[in-house]
Amino acid sequence: MNLKNTYALIIGVGGNDIPETVNDAKAIAEILTDPQKAAYLKENVTLLTESKATRMNVLNALKALASKVKTDNDATVVVYFSGHGGLFGETYYILTHGYNMYDKPNTMINGDEFSQLINQIEAERLLVMLDCCHAAGVIEPPISIKTKGDDEDEVSLFSSNISLIEKLNSGEGKVFLTSCDDNEKSLILPNAKYSLFTQIAIEALEGHASLGSEYVRMIEFLCHLLINVPKRAAVYHRTQRPMINHVSSLSPDYFLCKSSFSTFDIPEIPPILKEKSMKHRFEALLQKHSIKNIVTPTSEPHYLHQFPKGPMVEGYMINDKIIETYAKSINQQQSRSYINQANRLRKQADPQNSQTTLINHIELPSPRESNAANYWAHAFHQASLNGPRMLAALLNVLTDDKYDTETLESKNQLLEYLKNHK
Repeated sequence: MNLKNTYALIIGVGGNDIPETVNDAKAIAEILTDPQKAAYLKENVTLLTESKATRMNVLNALKALASKVKTDNDATVVVYFSGHGGLFGETYYILTHGYNMYDKPNTMINGDEFSQLINQIEAERLLVMLDCCHAAGVIEPPISIKTKGDDEDEVSLFSSNISLIEKLNSGEGKVFLTSCDDNEKSLILPNAKYSLFTQIAIEALEGHASLGSEYVRMIEFLCHLLINVPKRAAVYHRTQRPMINHVSSLSPDYFLCKSSFSTFDIPEIPPILKEKSMKHRFEALLQKHSIKNIVTPTSEPHYLHQFPKGPMVEGYMINDKIIETYAKSINQQQSRSYINQANRLRKQADPQNSQTTLINHIELPSPRESNAANYWAHAFHQASLNGPRMLAALLNVLTDDKYDTETLESKNQLLEYLKNHK
């Protein structure tokens, strides 16, 4: 790996509610520029935090980065953003330092604008990491989480990082990663200096998963994140799953940085065995964390406006045949994706309402440990408790061709009833 051809733009917006984003960005930059660790050249790494992380500075830094690597045929580029980001109505914005809710075009970065600049970075290898949607203060039971925006009524937005990475042009050597799915939060654990996602990214950049190799490969970096973020979040009874764009192939020699753990520290595994093991694990992880597996709803968010938000719907209104259809049509591995899409659809119908009640994965049985009918019975029960609009959202993530004629008629009758439910 040619370390002279490595570049990075690291952004930590900061602010009173998530000062950890500055620590996150500084830590990533420190690891990358440490000659004994990732070993990027300092002059090739740009760090923007707090007052330096303004809209104009971020845009100029992205343009400068694209210009710098344009003539470099072997460039490795890392772009890291830690801060606020989400949907205002149907428009995605990244909130830069000094943002003004009443002047979004001039104080924030539109998602289309950001993605266009990212797509102009013609690097051989490109990694984009978005660590947004922070939730701080996970403590011992009873567990309490302070989420971004709890104390700021003016910051009322639907955090949808999936909406942003879907805009980025996938391709060989391009990896786009978010710290969590849309209905999850990027956790900051008790007494932690960094967010959970960033802490594990730091470990991977240091070479914790590289098994004694001289360099950190992208596939090892991703495996370490995709395995350990959910695992450590689960200790606190929380769900956080990094999401990745669809990756068609990752070259075995896709190196990201130098490893601080040499073969003298860890006995290196024979290359053939290591390659087979890592490839198998990564393919399995990609099935769970790829945005390719995000379910497309059968309706647009505004469709839900014809359904009242409340009150709760009586459980007996839901035909058992509808639950059976979901159980038969959706495989075990995709169950959570359908719930996530129902939540996403429901939230997008009321993006300004931070109090929207969604289906909580924690209150559902594990898809692996419960039979499918039981899982979906619990899911529909939760949806009905959250009102007609949430129930309608869940009913609109499974296409009509999955139903038999009688059950489809029953579903449509239920939807008509929900429009006038009082």
